[in-house]
Amino acid sequence: MIAICFAWLLAMAGPSVAITFDDLPAAGSRNPSEDPALTTADVRAMNEGILRTLRAHHAPSIGFVNERGVSAYPDAAERRAILSQWTAAGMDLGNHTFSHPDFNTLSMDEFRVEVESGEASIVPLMRAAGRRLSFFRLPMNHTGDTQEKKDAAARYLHERGYALAVCTIENEDYEFESAYRVALARQDAVAAEHIRAAYLDYTQREIDYYRAVRRQLFGRDTAQVMFLHVNRLNAALLVSCLRRVGRMRRHARVRLRRQRQVLRRRRAGHLRPAFGDSDAHADSKPA
Repeated sequence: MIAICFAWLLAMAGPSVAITFDDLPAAGSRNPSEDPALTTADVRAMNEGILRTLRAHHAPSIGFVNERGVSAYPDAAERRAILSQWTAAGMDLGNHTFSHPDFNTLSMDEFRVEVESGEASIVPLMRAAGRRLSFFRLPMNHTGDTQEKKDAAARYLHERGYALAVCTIENEDYEFESAYRVALARQDAVAAEHIRAAYLDYTQREIDYYRAVRRQLFGRDTAQVMFLHVNRLNAALLVSCLRRVGRMRRHARVRLRRQRQVLRRRRAGHLRPAFGDSDAHADSKPA
């Protein structure tokens, strides 16, 4: 499971969180919407900023690549060099298709072309790093509009050696990036600061929301997979995003300690279990 393979472990207790990135080398590079203002220098700066933060926080990650964002540009060689910075930093690369299409609208033959065309840059880069390409993420997480397509895609990806990378935390950063892009183009510093603050606030609320959903489903905190996009907003604010993830883990550790205290007292005969009490999960490890 990707959350185990690429987990960011701040401590032994508390849920692990895998931090992943989509749309390398840069969201907006023809995908999901082209941003003509992005220069090669901009793309390099975004990736270097994100990698610098990940390394500083000892946070392993995996970047999912859209090959069209590489090979469809005249600076394709430089964009491949940018991707190589990920493997040089100890990160992995994954396949996010060639052009980020909606699988629900594709035939299986079209899907196979997207997957195999998406390997053009990342297979050689991973091989040069001494690693095997292992992970695939579906654009928009659309797994197929019929059960037959879902099953066919699952078989095909398995036969090709892929594990399907899921996600459990999404913060819709692309919506904020679209507004941020406009503010930067207009050199509107006030609006840009407002968008940054709103983005961090929304990210915190989404982390809390998805954590509550998992606790409601499983009765405890579990491992999570958070996906972000390589864009200017995350290049500027990734440190703050990681701090918010870390806050979730600290809260979980405090809750875990309290649960263990309750469990010890109960075993000593000082407390009686209440109906619906979930403390039986206290000593369980996150999934």
